[in-house]
Amino acid sequence: MLKTYGINRYDGSTDPNEFIKMFKCQALMFNWTDEKQASILELLVVGKAERAFNELSEDDKKVKERIFAKLKEKCVVSTESLFTEFTRRRPRVNESYAQFASALQEL
Repeated sequence: MLKTYGINRYDGSTDPNEFIKMFKCQALMFNWTDEKQASILELLVVGKAERAFNELSEDDKKVKERIFAKLKEKCVVSTESLFTEFTRRRPRVNESYAQFASALQEL
């Protein structure tokens, strides 16, 4: 069984910045070296994100910032999906109006 360290696998269908942000938080929390981060990233990407990862050279696959750049380049969220997410987003339980508005702005 794959140990994902509490991070969902990334398939490239959502905003890569959100995945990267969550990944960096986990890396900081567990004090991972750059080398360990790159090896874990390889395990977490699937689908479109994995195809993007596989376009990297073997040297680039060992550099987390190059992996992040490739994910940002290839896993762009379409305008239509952002619009759909925006129109479907509803306030969550115990979410203030300010938090709701901030979440919408992030889209």
